[in-house]
Amino acid sequence: MKPLVSIVVPIYNVEKYLDKCIKSILNQTYRDLEIILVNDGSTDKCNNICDNYAEIDTRIKVIHQKNAGLSSARNTGISLSKGEYIYFVDSDDWIEENLIEDNISIMLSKNLDIIIFGFYEEWADKNIKKLQGNELLSTQEIKEKLLNIELEPCVWNKIYKKKIFCDIRFPVGQNMEDLYVIGNILKGCNKAFCNEKCYYHYNRTNISSITKNTNILKESYELFSSYRQLFFFGEQITTNRIINKKLLISAVKYAIKSFDINLLENKLSEKQIKEIINFLKKQKNNNNIKIRNRILILGILNNVNILNIIDGYCNIMKRKYKNRYEYKYIKK
Repeated sequence: MKPLVSIVVPIYNVEKYLDKCIKSILNQTYRDLEIILVNDGSTDKCNNICDNYAEIDTRIKVIHQKNAGLSSARNTGISLSKGEYIYFVDSDDWIEENLIEDNISIMLSKNLDIIIFGFYEEWADKNIKKLQGNELLSTQEIKEKLLNIELEPCVWNKIYKKKIFCDIRFPVGQNMEDLYVIGNILKGCNKAFCNEKCYYHYNRTNISSITKNTNILKESYELFSSYRQLFFFGEQITTNRIINKKLLISAVKYAIKSFDINLLENKLSEKQIKEIINFLKKQKNNNNIKIRNRILILGILNNVNILNIIDGYCNIMKRKYKNRYEYKYIKK
């Protein structure tokens, strides 16, 4: 008997693309599917489209929930899924009809926890083939390439054993959700494999996509949060100092940038500011960090006036930092 594969599709206001997406799933040559359509408070015709397909095919389950974002919709799908394997498809994209059959066959034959495959970037006037690794890569090499962002860290070009998501959920309200969870996913992976073929069609023409809507402060803080998480798991996954150093440098970079921008916008919560401060405290004497950034960290943690020797950061820091925060988040 073939294992059940759960396919989770988060949906929000994509009526223009949804038919193509769902049809590509229903047309899979692999038939043992549980298709979970999570309608995340759509205000267009997605509700009706989902319900109509559920009447056509009993493998489809439709969940209508209040709008809470992509991560929440995926989390709902994970919690309700019953398959031995789980796969995620974004609702404005589509997949090749043999995606599940080809990759599940490989997973079963090699007893894999994760399989990674290539995809196409679909632009208005062209598509670009994006191969992911090769079949000679070991599991450890795959993990390190994902941590190093040499392979795409997104969730939709991978099939997983469901057990990997036992204690993993996507961060609600954050757009960098795939980057945030990839380290945790890799920690639970004992065996991975790269299928060199392309199966997924990533729609780059949907200008209203959630991944394209952000602001600089929010994006900077989410990158800090994601790279901090990657750095945390990276230290457990690999002894490659170059990769862990790169992750640390990225986390520090976006921590400083988030703090900097927030001096002007004042939109980060007290909890978020504390997270940045506590992270920078731990890294202030780390020799892997550039001297310039170590000086900036010292300026944030101690006396902003030392930033007078640094470029444009010092003007923002001097003008906004001293009176606004009064160091109330920093315990000497």
